[in-house]
Amino acid sequence: KDVEDLFDKLSQQNIAIQVLVNNAGCFAIGTTDLKLDEFHKLLDTNLLGPYNMIKGVLPIMKKQHSGHIINIGSIAGNHAISGIGGYSASKYALRGFNDSLFKELSPYGIKVTSISPSVTDTDMSTDFPGFKDGEKIQTQDIAKTVVFLLSLSGSASIQDIEIYNSKMIAHATKGQSLPID
Repeated sequence: KDVEDLFDKLSQQNIAIQVLVNNAGCFAIGTTDLKLDEFHKLLDTNLLGPYNMIKGVLPIMKKQHSGHIINIGSIAGNHAISGIGGYSASKYALRGFNDSLFKELSPYGIKVTSISPSVTDTDMSTDFPGFKDGEKIQTQDIAKTVVFLLSLSGSASIQDIEIYNSKMIAHATKGQSLPID
């Protein structure tokens, strides 16, 4: 309701919104061993949060016939990773939503992009097993990617950008799973 009220007020004031970046996220280890409330938290944060923000901003962007929605997804939402199936499911769902919007909103002049990084140096990954901080993608790399997307001409659209760190590439090329537990 708060999100809906916010966008109603912005619309009434004729405030233009050119960019929405959905960056909230949460992480949990587990697949079917997740408690139901943990799985709900993943879906609420990683899928329903962006859904509510997009639903709120769309009337404004459609009216102005422009805008760019950027969803911060995850490599785990593009390529399943053993041991984090609940998280992967929530990010796969976001990716599917993103891909549908990419096609649906293009006629309105609205771009939709998913940025899918691997392990990124945030509070969420502080205790992520198998990765030291220096091996993680830096948050400024994500910010630079957003700036790059916004610098493109109106005729250029990118649906998804995958950002890997070197440790993820090494595991992927050897056909190995990442150690999660």
